[in-house]
Amino acid sequence: MAPIAELFAYCLLPNHFHQLLSIKDQGDLEDSREGLVSAKSGTFLGTYVKAINHRYKRTGSLFEGRYQRQVIGSENLFLNTLVYIHQNP
Repeated sequence: MAPIAELFAYCLLPNHFHQLLSIKDQGDLEDSREGLVSAKSGTFLGTYVKAINHRYKRTGSLFEGRYQRQVIGSENLFLNTLVYIHQNP
């Protein structure tokens, strides 16, 4: 994610994950942001699913549906989200 975003926190769980990212401004990127976040997230998810499937000797999908993004619109919400992610098991 480094070329397009800064990762502040993450928590990987067997059936879902949380990550807190700050997406870089368009001017800081060589290519358009359009699609980059989705592509990087897809690579991240694919790698995670393969690792879990290998570890638990399983196949197929791990997550239901597509991942969900939430825009963090304030510093207070950012801090609350950061604490929430770090308090996950």
